[in-house]
Formats: sequence, C-alpha cells, structure tokens
Amino acid sequence: MHLLSLLSLALWLSSVYSAPTLLGLIGPFSTQATTPESASALDALTPLANFAEQAYCSIDQVTSRSCGAPCDATPGVTVLASGGDGDETPQWYVAHDATSQSIIVAHQGTHPTNLLSVLNDLEVLPSPLNHTLFPQTSIAVLVHTGFQLAFERSIDAIDHAVISALQQYSLSSVQVTGHSLGAALGVLNGVHLAQVLPPSISVRTTVFGLPRMGNPAWATMVDATLSGPNPPLIHMSNKLDLFPNIPPQLLGWQHPQGEVYIEPESGDVVACAGEENINCASGNLLPLVIADHAGPYAGVLLGGHGCT
Repeated sequence: MHLLSLLSLALWLSSVYSAPTLLGLIGPFSTQATTPESASALDALTPLANFAEQAYCSIDQVTSRSCGAPCDATPGVTVLASGGDGDETPQWYVAHDATSQSIIVAHQGTHPTNLLSVLNDLEVLPSPLNHTLFPQTSIAVLVHTGFQLAFERSIDAIDHAVISALQQYSLSSVQVTGHSLGAALGVLNGVHLAQVLPPSISVRTTVFGLPRMGNPAWATMVDATLSGPNPPLIHMSNKLDLFPNIPPQLLGWQHPQGEVYIEPESGDVVACAGEENINCASGNLLPLVIADHAGPYAGVLLGGHGCT
C-alpha cells in the first residue's frame, strides 16, 4: 500500500468518524440467512470483473484490446468511447460486447498515488442528489459529495455514447461495472440510466468493493430503481475488506440491497438478503483488511493488477 494511499485512508476515516450525523436516522439492517451463489451466477460475474479491471488500464490499450489478461478474457469487445484523465475524473469507457449483446459502461477506481483521484474519496460530507440527472429523487436523498462530483464530470459524454451505441447496434441491454470508487460511480450511473432511458432498455449494474455512498433514503431509491427477480444490482464484497464498511453506518450511511459476499474462512460466495445484512460485510468487526479490497472477485484481482 502506497504512503499516499495510507495517508488518504487515515484522513478519510478521521473525517467520517468525526463528522456530524448529517444523513438522518441510522438505516435498517438484515439478519436473514445467506444463500449460496450458483456456479453459473459466479461465472456471469467474471466478465464484469474483467471489464472493471480494464478501466484501470491504459485506455489506448483497452481500445486496441492489448491490455493483457483482462482484455484477453473478454473477446468480441469493441470500445466505442472513452474519457476521464485518471486524476480528478476517473477513466471510463463504453463498449459493445458481442458475447452478451450488451453495451458495457466501466468506471475506474481510485488511483492511490494521485492526490486528485484520492480527493474524490475524501470529499465525504453528504449533499442532495442532482435532480436533473436523477429525476425520481427527492429532497431526502443525500449522497457522498466527492462521488457525485466525479460522476457529474463524465456523465454527459457517457450518456451520449450509450444512447448512440444502443441505436447503432439495435440493442436493449446496458451493463455497468466498476471497482471501489468506480463501483460508486457505477451505481450512480446505473440508477441514472434506469431513470432516464426507456423502460424497454435493461440496465444491470455489477460492482465490486462498493463503499457506502448515501443515506437510507438513497438506499431505498436504489432498491426501488434497480430491483427485480434477476438482480439488476449486484455489489460484491470480499471477506474482511475495509471499504464496504466506510463511511460507517452509525453515521447514517446505508448500503442498498444486492450484496454478494465472499466469506472470509471458506471463500464461499453467498447472496445476502436485504440491506446491510449482518451475516455479510456489514457484520465484520475490526480488524478489517485493506488488502482484501483487491479481491479476487470471481477469480479476478482488481486495481490494475492485470494490466500490461
């Protein structure tokens, strides 16, 4: 772990534990039993993890499909648009995946040695959700300021690319992914697209190492927007990873439903019913493990480990 990354983590933890409880009441938690994930469900997560990893790689290499293992693992992909600088604005790309016949939107996570990237995480105080970008929001919905600002810097270009791609390929499926900060941006992106695209367009969001990013009203809105029997939201947590537990629930932050959890001892992967299921990441007590943040998730290490 780089010194800047450790310093930024210390500053973040200090800010979230000393901040006033501006998010309202502490949200609910679930005590429901977990259920094992099937082999087929896990196999379906692997391409999304590889797409999330590609967002950390050089965009030129991702576009030319020469980024190493994560590109090799996802043949039949054409990158249509990309952006971000890897600093204040995380990298992103929009691609056509011939295998799933869907449009892929992937967001880069935090660049731990870049101060501008880290500052996206440290702007932790809550702010109202942008009503223009999220027309179904209410004044009760509050989200992490740094995540929302990073999202706003790229969403216009992403929207244009997604709409153009859906028309170009005559498709009705969008899949959004990301890891860490990219997971938070992915959830914002998934909720946004589900609210502004026609109902005929399926939007599925699969993210990894998601930090808490809003208050209970936010979690409720996510649950209502990204819901269904074939979960359009999956956020995968790994073992004793610290990041799904910050900012703390005790300060009014709340995860939505949809967690899939890799258990610490067995490595078994389970589905976690409800919000903040104490049988999953929310039930972990100190010491938590920063190294678990990289995964592997569905067999893929994240954070740029696979890029060449």
